Amino acid sequence: MTTCKLKINLYGEAWKLNQLLLTKDQKIKFEVIAQRMKQPLEEVIIDPYFYYLLKSKAILSDEDLAGNCIEGLLNTPKNQIEIWYRNRKVQKLKCNDLKEELVLFPLYNTTIQKMKPCLEKGLYV
Repeated sequence: MTTCKLKINLYGEAWKLNQLLLTKDQKIKFEVIAQRMKQPLEEVIIDPYFYYLLKSKAILSDEDLAGNCIEGLLNTPKNQIEIWYRNRKVQKLKCNDLKEELVLFPLYNTTIQKMKPCLEKGLYV
């Protein structure tokens, strides 16, 4: 049985919203370091020096913290999507090419979903 390799590359500007899920012990430890840095926790959580002061081999940046993440590609003219199949570029397209507004027959079987994330109380990066 052979495996088929499908690879999709996204180039351009993107966005990412990460809700951090901290334990009580983590939050207390983080707030102590934030007080030592004389800044609020919301600001030091994105500061690389904060993670140096944390001295944890398991947590080197905010990406190592547990949380819920939503991300996507912005619809700007410079953004593009490449589809590779078995190490060959099959298709190169823009985000607008996925919309089926100006074509007689749909080119791709896609659904475009605009969503508003429901933001619960928490710490977001």
